[in-house]
This record gives sequence, structure tokens and C-alpha cells, in this order.
Amino acid sequence: MGCQAPGLLNRTSVPRDVVDYIVYGTVIQEVKTSNVAREVGHMHLISAKSMKLSWELSRPAGVGMIAAGQCDVVVAGGVELMSDVPIRHSRKMRKTMLTLNRAKTLGQKLSLISKIRPDYFTPELPAVAEFSTSETMGHSADRLAAAFAVSRLEQDEYALRSHTLAKKAQDGGLLLDVVPFKVPGKETVTKDNGIRPSSIEQMGKLKPAFVKPFGTVTAANSSFLICRPAWAPVPEMIICQGHDVHGEPVTYHPRIIINFGIELSRRTDGASAILLMSEEKALAMGYKPKAYLRDFVYVSQDPKDQLLLGPTYATPKVLEKAGLTMADIDVFEFHEAFAGQILANLKAMDSDWFAQNYMGRKSKVGAPPLEKFNTWGGSLSLGHPFGATGCRLVITAAHRLKKEGGQYGLVAACAAGGQGHAMIVELYPQ
Repeated sequence: MGCQAPGLLNRTSVPRDVVDYIVYGTVIQEVKTSNVAREVGHMHLISAKSMKLSWELSRPAGVGMIAAGQCDVVVAGGVELMSDVPIRHSRKMRKTMLTLNRAKTLGQKLSLISKIRPDYFTPELPAVAEFSTSETMGHSADRLAAAFAVSRLEQDEYALRSHTLAKKAQDGGLLLDVVPFKVPGKETVTKDNGIRPSSIEQMGKLKPAFVKPFGTVTAANSSFLICRPAWAPVPEMIICQGHDVHGEPVTYHPRIIINFGIELSRRTDGASAILLMSEEKALAMGYKPKAYLRDFVYVSQDPKDQLLLGPTYATPKVLEKAGLTMADIDVFEFHEAFAGQILANLKAMDSDWFAQNYMGRKSKVGAPPLEKFNTWGGSLSLGHPFGATGCRLVITAAHRLKKEGGQYGLVAACAAGGQGHAMIVELYPQ
């Protein structure tokens, strides 16, 4: 977060005093920086008139503010500091410490201290299980893979594909969007450092990570949270269109421009930033548009058995809103939480039975062809700092459209709580 925001403005040559609003999101919050967007503004001396707030829906929030005519320039992004997550004292210790703080006499304090037991010092790690189901996402991914008959071998093969394609993209100069970041006491991070093509044989030696001993989800076919790479997109833009309350396609006025921002990380850490502008403002400042956001949707489904099926539910809805079909999409960028999750979604999307019995639809939307799907790697190989991944998906989709000469890109992701998101990105006419 300390480098990507100024990196974004420096790369785009945008004066800091023209930024009207900053919107940032994060998942694992640090109490000291509960409003990370405000800290970005203070840290980098962005104009005091800019308002800041933390919001997980940072990009749509920024788009909405420009579409409503309230702002011309918005910085939207996300951040995650997973190498130093807040670890609390146990509930027993917290209660004792709060009571101790209210004790007035030495006798009262000593009495409370004498009641402290060794187990009070057991730390309380951040909750990783779903609040509504008490099940971790890894366990859910394992059950989902089993439900859709996705084998361990299929998952390992897909994970290897992600790393192999990411390595190919990196070697081909396609993943150069990196803001160099000096890790205190270590070397400067200059490129994605989590790309590690292995072999099916090596991956097959790993034991199940969640459901033991017969589970199929392992550390190798899950998005890694141990070593997070870095990104920093080039300064180009997206314009946003949408629909009115009746579902009719409209162009927002002022239209929205996104200027691709910065993403960086240290180990499991990551931050992202995107510059959004009204079209009039962007053209007045001399920017060359790259693509525009045509539409986006959010969905929710059963968090117990369909926790990770957000893309399956969101994809047909965003296509319908945009008046498109799967055949119109040239680039697919889906968040890879787990290889099993991706493969289960592809099977669900290609199933008439699932569409009819679970989604209330007459027919399937169809699975994306793999030759168009995450061809520069994905979260399995590039990592997944929760608050920053969404920007990478949008950025990569737009870069691929320009590189491959496509017109439409579809971005989709699952999320905790049984939620999902999908977005249409369209190449700006050159």
C-alpha cells in the first residue's frame, strides 16, 4: 500500500490534487489502520478534499460515484497484510486484562493476576472458518471437488497449468507490471516470485491439506498464501457502461475511465490501485483509453454446499445484462482459489441439470474454452492477497484483450460467505 498508490500516480502523471476520492478495501483488518483508504491519502499527501473510506467493493463504489456525477477522479484498490495478521490474546486473557484495567487497589489487581492460568496465553488466530457454517474454505473446496467428481490428478494438472502459463507469460515479458519493493532486511522484489512450475510426480507426493487422509485439495493445487508475488500495471484506462433500473443498456454520463494501477506485495502481502476517471476528464488530461467496464454483477448462494460456485451463478447474469453470450467472450479471467474450485465451476457451468435444478435456468451457460481461460496464469501461481486480487483480474483481462486483439473479457470470482462476482471488460476502440 505504501508504494502502489504513489506508483500509480507517478506512472500516470496524475497530479495528486485532482483526486476527488479514494476507496480501499481489505479483508483481514488491522485495528491501527481500520480505514486504510484514509491512511493512503495521508501517507502520500493526496489532496485533503479527497474523501476516504474502506470498502470491499472498491471498484464498483468508485464507478458509482463517477457515474452519479459526484467525482471525476477516483483511486480504488485493495490491500492485504497477510504476513503480519492480527493475533489476539485468548478471550479469557482479554477479559482479565479489561477487568484488571478497572481494578483500583493493589489487592484487586493481585487477585486478578493470580487467576491467570497457562492456557490464557494461548493466542487466538484470525478466524478462517465461515461464520455461518464453521467450515473452512479448504474443506468446502474438497467437498465441492468430490461432489463434481474432480479427481486429485485433474486438480494437480490444472495447478501445474497455472504455474506453467504464468512462467511462460513472465518469460515472454507479459508480467512486467511490477513496482520494485524493498523488503526490510531482504532483497528488493522486482518480479512475481511465486511462480514455480513443478511436475505431476512431485505434486502427487503432497498429503491432503484439509480433509485427511482422503482429501484431494493440497498445498500445491491451492492458491498459495505463503509467498505472494508483485504486480504493477501500466498507465492505461477502462471506460464503464451499464444498464438502467429496467435493464436497458445505457452509457453512464460521465462515462468512466479506469487507469490501470499498481499492485505489489511482500511474501503474502499485496496491494492494488486503479485510477478511475470520467471520460471527459481523462481525454482532457491526454490519456489514451484502453478498455471500458461494460457491466458487473454480484450474487450470493448457499454458503454450505455452494460456497465457491460464485462464478457459475454470476457469469450468465452478467452476460445477460451486457447482451452477450459465451461465444462473444475472447478473454476469461477467473480467480483460482483452488484448482478443484475452478474445475467444479467449469463442470457446473457446462451442466444443464445443475442449471435447471439449482439455478432455475432452462439451460447451461457453457464452460469457457481453456484456450481463452487464464492463459497468463492465475491465483494458483500468482498468489492471492484477498483485498488485492480483484484488481489483478481486471488488469490482466484488459492487458490480454489488447495483446490478443479481443473485444470482450469476462472476469469472475468466488468470495467468502457464498458470494460471487462477474464483470465484462471491453477493449476500447483504438
